[in-house]
Amino acid sequence: MKSNFKAWEIKVEDFPFKGSFKDKLFFLIGFGILAPSTHNTQPWRFRVKDDKVLIYANSERELPVGDRDKRFLYFSLGAAMENILIAGKHYNFLFETSYPKSLGEPIVLTAKIGDIVDSEELIYHIVNRISNRHIFKDILPEERVLKLVGDMREEGARVDIVMGGEQKERLVDLIKRTTHSVMSEPSFRKELAGYVKTNITGSKFGMPAYVMGVPTVISLLVPTVLKYVDVESFKTKKQEGAMNAPVFGVISTEEDELKDWVKAGQLFQKIALLATKYGLSTHPMAAPLHTETGYRELQSIINTNFRPQFLFRLGYGTEKAWHGPRMTVEDCAY
Repeated sequence: MKSNFKAWEIKVEDFPFKGSFKDKLFFLIGFGILAPSTHNTQPWRFRVKDDKVLIYANSERELPVGDRDKRFLYFSLGAAMENILIAGKHYNFLFETSYPKSLGEPIVLTAKIGDIVDSEELIYHIVNRISNRHIFKDILPEERVLKLVGDMREEGARVDIVMGGEQKERLVDLIKRTTHSVMSEPSFRKELAGYVKTNITGSKFGMPAYVMGVPTVISLLVPTVLKYVDVESFKTKKQEGAMNAPVFGVISTEEDELKDWVKAGQLFQKIALLATKYGLSTHPMAAPLHTETGYRELQSIINTNFRPQFLFRLGYGTEKAWHGPRMTVEDCAY
């Protein structure tokens, strides 16, 4: 396996039971770095200090065009945090959590050993979770799985399921309109192009073009073409189909503070791992949340006063999805 994919080789059974407390926390971070992030920026830094894991935003991986208020950045930190909590639970680690109150403050996880029953064992699905950008089959997931997803909660956060009728039609229309609007902005495309890589990349971050179904030869041109051409104008029927799904999920929060962005990320990561457990795929879709007009229309569609934070597709993929590259623990933790 290429060195920029080594992080995915972590094994649950390799936990350093005889190692120091610090060694154990570093091992848990190995699961944290496998969380999803916008454009696979991996915008995190981890610090282990005594019994604490501190998760900082990495300002070098901010997206000033695509994520002006850093909402998606903190969403990504929440997903990484959730992976650590889930992995820790498997090894009888309990964490007290402290959420940031202002930009620049870290998430603080304070660890202690407890006696925990981990009935879900989602740790085993962390290495298998993949964002699937391909078309989904027109088959509804099992009702019991949909109920599990719909019942998931974090304090002050909820999930709404959209799966048919006029509500779904309105949502798909919103996704198409906002995606076209975002991709027509040269500044957004230029920023995105910095994270779209060729299929043979040695980079540890960003998205190889194969995640979007682009063949290797064409992938050599994609980063350059993307900067200067509105590729939405050339969308194929297949790519249009990848904007639809049998089920959509919307994560919303009662408030709209940093802690809510982090909690939304936690909630999505639990859903993504649960979906993986049952053979389902997820695909985040951020375009409707880029503007106030977009998120307010989404509010209207799902009929809520909560603030929509995240939108995702849920279903069975028609094509196999592949992992993107990853930094190692040594690259981003100290």
